Amino acid sequence: MGPGWIVVELRGRGAGAGWAFFLGSLLFSGSLYAMGLGATTRLGMVTPIGGVLMIAGWVVLVRAGVRTADTPGARRVD
Repeated sequence: MGPGWIVVELRGRGAGAGWAFFLGSLLFSGSLYAMGLGATTRLGMVTPIGGVLMIAGWVVLVRAGVRTADTPGARRVD
C-alpha cells in the first residue's frame, strides 16, 4: 500500500511503477497460491517474472522520485 500511495503522489511520473507492482504481485503471488492449491508445478516458471516486475516497479518508483526532486518548484512532502 505504501508504494501505491507514493505512485499517486508522483502523478504521471510513477504510473509505470504502479502497473509493475500490480502485475508483479499478481504473477508472483498468484502462481505461488495456485501451486499451493494443487496446480501444476510448471506454473512455478512464472514466479520469477513476477519478482522481476516487482523489482522493476521499485526502480521506476525511485527514478520518478529523483526526477521529481530535481524539478524546479517541486513540492516537498513532510
